[in-house]
Amino acid sequence: MRKIKTILYPIKLESNISFDIKKKYLEESGFEVLSFKEGIKRFWDIDLINLNFFEIIHSQNAILCIIKFVFKWLLIDLFGLMNWKIVYTIHNKQGHSSRYPQLDICLMKHMLIKSDSVVVLCDETKAYISEMFGQRLYQGIVNKITKIPLVSYEGTYPACDIDLRQQWNISENEMVIMFLGGVSPYKNIEYIMKYANECNLHNIKFVIAGNGDERYIKDLQKLLEESSKDQVLFIPRYISNSEITAFLAASDLFLIPLNKRSSLNSGSCMLAFSHHRNVVCPLIGTVKELPEGLCYSYDYEREEDHYLAMKKALDKAILEFFDNRAHFDEKQEKLYQLTVSNNAVDVIKEKYKDLYISLCK
Repeated sequence: MRKIKTILYPIKLESNISFDIKKKYLEESGFEVLSFKEGIKRFWDIDLINLNFFEIIHSQNAILCIIKFVFKWLLIDLFGLMNWKIVYTIHNKQGHSSRYPQLDICLMKHMLIKSDSVVVLCDETKAYISEMFGQRLYQGIVNKITKIPLVSYEGTYPACDIDLRQQWNISENEMVIMFLGGVSPYKNIEYIMKYANECNLHNIKFVIAGNGDERYIKDLQKLLEESSKDQVLFIPRYISNSEITAFLAASDLFLIPLNKRSSLNSGSCMLAFSHHRNVVCPLIGTVKELPEGLCYSYDYEREEDHYLAMKKALDKAILEFFDNRAHFDEKQEKLYQLTVSNNAVDVIKEKYKDLYISLCK
């Protein structure tokens, strides 16, 4: 029997190991998985292309943005002319740092119409499509929408014996609130520093670890220098896969103050849940999938209200950690059990296998 040949775009992202996981389980399901470059060289033999983040236009130059937009628009049409089945996976509302988000949204609409299948990672994405593009478009594509949630990261990263708390001189009685991931403006890391500067509790440490936007990192370092607090440990470098479990083990809680304007899903939330850690995070799509009250989630209407909403949720998490630890631990254990059950690799693997086979009959 001939193998279904599929392009996974992108096939790899340094900052997102989920694409490595995806490539592996697609291959285990019997599909031949190619990069975009490999697939173009064998265009006559390709059955399906899975597009992720394709709608995002990466450039600060207006003319270059328009050129990229037109090129991607025509590529989508070309995929259809070559009889490739198009699977479009929606991760977020728009590019987090797009200079011209209207181009992202316009390209998203074109891809929604032209694709053979639209994969959403959470139910909130369906509501977003309906709200952004109207009921008429939504009703026209609703039958090709498939919900396949983010995959669990349980067992993904190798064990690491390094005791970071000992290295950082943090005792077991202190609470470590962690941000771990790409350092970008849409993640509002300055709010973490602001809270740390206002916080009067000396048994709390904030760890911010990750590489990313160089200008933003410099701004954060300047903020830290101007602060009189020593409660923040800022590690602005790439955290390798071999270190991830050590950082997770050193943490008690994840703090992820994402911007709701662009965010629908969070791999950082899934990383935390997969390793028995709770999160303080806005009420985005990933969090809305969970039973109410398990996460320390919060909501806000305007960005100027974001910090106070985050502060209120974080205050509650800290209070429960110190005054009701059994309840705090119970919540994160429930999150872990839900994640390794509903988001297990085998569960997600079967969903993609069924989808690909149904499209390529």
